[in-house]
Amino acid sequence: MDAMTYKPFIRDSFLFQRLSIKDFEAIYKTLPDPTLIAKGECVFSDESQGKALGLLLSGELRVYRTGADGKEKLHNRLLSGDAVGVAMLYGGTNFVSNVRAYKESEVLLIPETQLTNLWKQYPEVNEAFITFLTERIRFLNRAINVQGGSQTQEKVEKYLRSCSTESGEVQLPCSLSGIASRLNMGRSSLYRALDDLVAKGIVKRVNKKIYIQERNEE
Repeated sequence: MDAMTYKPFIRDSFLFQRLSIKDFEAIYKTLPDPTLIAKGECVFSDESQGKALGLLLSGELRVYRTGADGKEKLHNRLLSGDAVGVAMLYGGTNFVSNVRAYKESEVLLIPETQLTNLWKQYPEVNEAFITFLTERIRFLNRAINVQGGSQTQEKVEKYLRSCSTESGEVQLPCSLSGIASRLNMGRSSLYRALDDLVAKGIVKRVNKKIYIQERNEE
C-alpha cells in the first residue's frame, strides 16, 4: 500500500502524536517507506543485525520464544499500532524472541540512528518514547507480581486485572493457551480457574470477551 495511505495512522501513533502538525510534516518526509513482510517471514530474530524501532501499520505479527524443550512457543501477538524491536535498541545484543508475520503485514522501521536524531531535535518524541518504556516496565512489574501468587486462581485473577482497562474489559495479548504457558500452568487448570472466578462473580464472560469485576470489600 502507498505510504501516504498510512500518514494519518503514523501521525496518531504513540511516537508522533504529541508533535505539532508542522514538526510532524517535517519528520514524515524523512521516514523510510513501509516494509512489506510476507506471511511467515521473520521481521526480527536472534540473528537480526539491523537495529530499528518497528511500528506495525497493518497485518499481524506473532512473537515466539524457544522453550527449554527446544520448541517455539507463542509469546505475544502484535496488531496495528503496536511497536516491535525495542529490546534490540541501544546496546541490545540478543533478541530473545523471533517475530514473524502471521499474515502479510507492513511495518515502518525507523533505524536507531534516525530515532536518536529525532530525540535530539524533538523533545516530544523523546518524552513519548520514555512514556512508552515506563508503561512497559509497569506491565512487567505487574506480571512479576502475578508470578509470585501461590494459588492458581489468584494468579489468574491477578493476571486478568493486569490486562484490564478502566472499564474492566480484559485485553489479552495472546490466546488462552498462550496465557496458560505464561503462567506456567496447563490449559485445563486455567479454564477451571476462569470457571471458578465466573462462579464467584469476579469475572464475567460475554461472548468471547472477558470482564473483571470489582471486589466488594466488606
